[in-house]
Amino acid sequence: AAGDLDRGCPRFVLGCDPEQADLLYAEQDDRKLRMQGREVYRHAVARMVEATDQALADARLTIDDLDLYVAHQANSRIIEAAAAELGLPASKLAIHVDRVANTSSASIPLALAQAERDGLLHPGMTLGLAAFGAGFVWGAGVVSWKERVHVCA
Repeated sequence: AAGDLDRGCPRFVLGCDPEQADLLYAEQDDRKLRMQGREVYRHAVARMVEATDQALADARLTIDDLDLYVAHQANSRIIEAAAAELGLPASKLAIHVDRVANTSSASIPLALAQAERDGLLHPGMTLGLAAFGAGFVWGAGVVSWKERVHVCA
């Protein structure tokens, strides 16, 4: 089934809920992020799980087909809670927020690079990717990890 991922770019599931914008925002004149932590946590877990389930269904895969789950590295508790709801064991999680903190939009690429350096990521593996962020936007997708291409100038 993972072979279906080889046929071009897989579909990613994307969503947003502007009605919840007052739970996570920054004022135009302020440099501080404002959030209602418990509500953001609840929504982050729920939306990442829903999007991951949909991405798996779109790829005709199940949670058992995932070799590694790489989520936005904002908070390890959110990643662990989403994984628990999905039925993923901790051994299939790439978490490095404890080493680099929340690096915003770079967190998934950095987590992928770290997983590869740590020997957790190899060509042919099926990955679940998921994110949730400010503006109440989220997304998830399933990809097949390819051989690294080294480009020289």
